[in-house]
Amino acid sequence: MSVITTEKETQISFDYALAQQIVQLNIQDEALDGRMITVNGCPMINFGNCSYLGLELHPAIKAGVMLMTQRYGSLYASSRSYVGLGIFEELEDLMEQIFGGPTLMATCTTMGHLGVIPVLVGPHDVVIMDQQVHASVQMAVSCLKGSNPAQQVEKIKHNNLAMLENRIQKLSVGNNKIWYMVDGVYSMFGDVAPIPEILELMDRYDNLYLYCDDAHGMSWTGRHGAGFFRSRCAYHPRVVLSTSLGKGFGAAGGTFTFPNQEMKHKVRSLGGTFIFAAPLSPPLLGACLASARIHLSDELAPLQAALRVRIDHFVKVAQELKLPLAGSAETPVQFVVIGKAENAVDVVKRLHQRGFYVNMSAYPIVPQGKGGLRITLTNHLSLNDLSNLAKAVREELDEQVKLVQSATR
Repeated sequence: MSVITTEKETQISFDYALAQQIVQLNIQDEALDGRMITVNGCPMINFGNCSYLGLELHPAIKAGVMLMTQRYGSLYASSRSYVGLGIFEELEDLMEQIFGGPTLMATCTTMGHLGVIPVLVGPHDVVIMDQQVHASVQMAVSCLKGSNPAQQVEKIKHNNLAMLENRIQKLSVGNNKIWYMVDGVYSMFGDVAPIPEILELMDRYDNLYLYCDDAHGMSWTGRHGAGFFRSRCAYHPRVVLSTSLGKGFGAAGGTFTFPNQEMKHKVRSLGGTFIFAAPLSPPLLGACLASARIHLSDELAPLQAALRVRIDHFVKVAQELKLPLAGSAETPVQFVVIGKAENAVDVVKRLHQRGFYVNMSAYPIVPQGKGGLRITLTNHLSLNDLSNLAKAVREELDEQVKLVQSATR
C-alpha cells in the first residue's frame, strides 16, 4: 500500500471518528471525582484517565498547590538559566531519592526530550528507535536531522532485539555511540520493553547506550514508585531515563535521570528547552513536591497494591470473556484489538452511549489494522466498574461482528 493511500485512509478514519463525536471532546463537569465525567451531556465512567494511582485528587497534593500559590503566585516568569525558584532544587533532590541518580526537571516530558536528545547525541553517533517509541521521542530525534542531515537514524521492528544486534554489529564501524530509544511501558498497547535482554546486549557492546521513556511506568510500580524500568535496572552507566509526572505521579512536568552529574550539567547548560522554555509554575511545583513526599512515604505501597488488584481483576475477567487483549497483563494500560479503524470507532461510540468512556486508537498511533480500544485503569474505579466494562466490550464486539457480516451479504 502506498504512503499516499495510507495517509488518505488515516484522514478518512479521523474524519469519521470526529463525525461520530468520539475524539476532540470536552467534559461539562464543574468538578471531578476521578471516576465519572460528563461528555455531550452523557455521564460516563472514565476509562481514559492516566492518573493511575488517583493522586490528582489527593488532599496533600491539592494543599501543596494552594500553599505554593499563596507563597509565589501563579507564575515565576524567569528562565532557570538566569534565576529560578529555590524549590526546584528541593524537588530535584527528592527526585534523586526516588530515581537513584542525578535528575533534572523539565516543563514536560516532550519539552525535555527536545532539550536532552540534541545535546546527548553527537554528530557521529547513531540513533536506533523502536518503531513504537513515543511520538515525543521521535519528534526530538527528527530535530537531529534538521541540524545535521548526515545524522544516522534508523527504526527497527518493535522489541526485535535480534534486529537490533544485527544493526549494532554493522553500525559500530565508523560510528561512535549507538543510542537505542524505547519506552519502558508503551503508551497504547501497554506492553513493555524487554529490559533484561537489552541490558545483556549492553554488556556485550560497550558502545550501546539506552534512552528509555518510562512515562507510563511511573508511580504504580517500583520502589518509591520509580517505575517499571527502575524496578528492573537500578542503575547503569549508559542509561538515560525519562518519565512524566503528569500521569501516575498526579502532578505535572517531566524528569530526566542521568548516570552522572556531568551529563546532567551538560544538558541543563546546553539543552535548548531548558534554557528558553518557561519553567514549571509554582502551583505545579507544589503538586510535584507533595507527590514526591508521598512517593517516599509508607503511603505509596498500599496505593500500588490497590491498583494491582484492579489490573489483575480486569485482565482475569477479560481473559474469561475472551477479549482480544494486546500488550502486558502487568500494566494499567490495556488494549482491545478490533481491527479496522472504522469498526473501532463504531464500538467506542456505542460504549460511550452505554456510559463507558474509552479511547479509540488507530493507525498511525498503532500498527495498521490493529485499531481498537485503549483502556486505562485507575484506583478511582471499582471492581464492578471493571467487570461491567469488560462485559459491555464483549457484547459490543459480538454486535460488531453481526453488523459486518450483515453488510457483506
